[in-house]
Amino acid sequence: MKDKIYFLEFLKITAPYKWLIFSIAFLLLILTALYLYFQPSIYISSALIKIKSDTHNIVNQDPLSNALAISGTRGVDQELAILKTFYTNNKAIDKLNLEVQYFRKEGYKKVEYFLNPPIEIDNITILNPKIIGKEIILHPIKDGFQLKQNGVLGKRKYKYREWIKTKNFKFIVKKSSNFNQDIFFKLNGSNRKIYENIVKKNLKVSKLNDKVSLIKVSYEDTSPLRAKIYVDALIDAYIKQSITDKSKKSNKILDFINGQLKIIGQKLEESENQLERYRVSNNIIEPSIQSSAILDRLSRIEIELYENRIKSKLIKRVMPFIKKNRHLETITPTLREIGDETTVRVIEQLQVLEARASELSTEFTEKYPQLKTLRRDIKKKRHLISLNIKNIKSDIRNKHKNLLALKKEYESELKTLPSKEKQLIHLKRRYEVNSNMYSYLLEKKSENEMKRVATISDYEVIDRAYSNGIPIRPRRGIVLLTALILGLILGVAIAYIHSILTGKLE
Repeated sequence: MKDKIYFLEFLKITAPYKWLIFSIAFLLLILTALYLYFQPSIYISSALIKIKSDTHNIVNQDPLSNALAISGTRGVDQELAILKTFYTNNKAIDKLNLEVQYFRKEGYKKVEYFLNPPIEIDNITILNPKIIGKEIILHPIKDGFQLKQNGVLGKRKYKYREWIKTKNFKFIVKKSSNFNQDIFFKLNGSNRKIYENIVKKNLKVSKLNDKVSLIKVSYEDTSPLRAKIYVDALIDAYIKQSITDKSKKSNKILDFINGQLKIIGQKLEESENQLERYRVSNNIIEPSIQSSAILDRLSRIEIELYENRIKSKLIKRVMPFIKKNRHLETITPTLREIGDETTVRVIEQLQVLEARASELSTEFTEKYPQLKTLRRDIKKKRHLISLNIKNIKSDIRNKHKNLLALKKEYESELKTLPSKEKQLIHLKRRYEVNSNMYSYLLEKKSENEMKRVATISDYEVIDRAYSNGIPIRPRRGIVLLTALILGLILGVAIAYIHSILTGKLE
């Protein structure tokens, strides 16, 4: 009963002002519609990438096999950071052809030519960076055109396909179809400028969820087709780059193996000739059982020493990067060769932190608390990497000493053998060690060549870029409905205030 009374009271107060209320609501609706008319529709296109898991048991593999087991061990967070970098986006930007954007007037608003503009501006040189992003108007005239900048139409007349030079820019205008209306265009500068001013704010890269290694790549644009093209171009460039990086890593390892093969091959040939000459000259075919046992043990030690020397050489290649604290991501294949997955993971974590710090540094100063925390964490990670490498270097050195001591112990047993047999053991040991090393390297070379031929990306496209063609903003229907409701509320509020001021509301 009370609700009915309140409603009747409401009607009694607002009825005299109904036309005012409807007028205010209608006016707000018209203003909103005008605002929406000049707002471009924004579309989104998205794709899904899967990061393949690493199925190799890296810990139990030998040093060179670890190098060949390069796979998707990087974390999802690191991949998110890499996809956002200019380095990855650079090739995709070329596909967009955003160096220049062209517009025409339709009614009272400007509409972009994404495909087939009537002119093409080529061979651009920016002489004044302030011109980037500024609107320039090409006004067609008979047998040519004039340019309008900052609202001022230039007096000079230009012809198509001739060089145009002003204090701001230099370029050539090519005409591809006839037109009789002004063409508006913007020069967006280099790929770096396009990335910073356009791509960076429209690109969204995120995890699909925390339970799966899926990355969602999205791009927002006024053209749904351009958004789709960009996402496809970005993930294609990303995957192609991963294959190129893996191939480069395999080639480096192959070069290392080939260098070792050449050295060991020469030693093998020399030791084989020496052994054969000694057997013939001394009429000795095989050593005794005791000698063979010592020979077998020494051969195994020599192989371990050789593998340890490989690790020592590899760690020397890493040290300059550690000392300079730069490009640490390039040493991860070498670290895998020596079986140091712990440091690889720290480097991956460091890359994520550095990417985040770089992102924040574009918006905040070094005094920003989160940035200061990231800088401290980065310093700790770098120190941990350096400490790990030093420990590995120390372990390699200690193992070398222990193996040499063991080798010396077995060699002392050889001194008790007859001199001829002792010399035979020495020559045969050199031959067998070189033969085993050579076979080992040949096997790794074969594996590496197969890997290089069969190189595939660590990433798989689950869903190619897709756009449903429906703008994500502005949502015109919802905005207009909201404006109408707000207009009605505003009208009612004004009616109540007027009633209070005129004393009609007691």
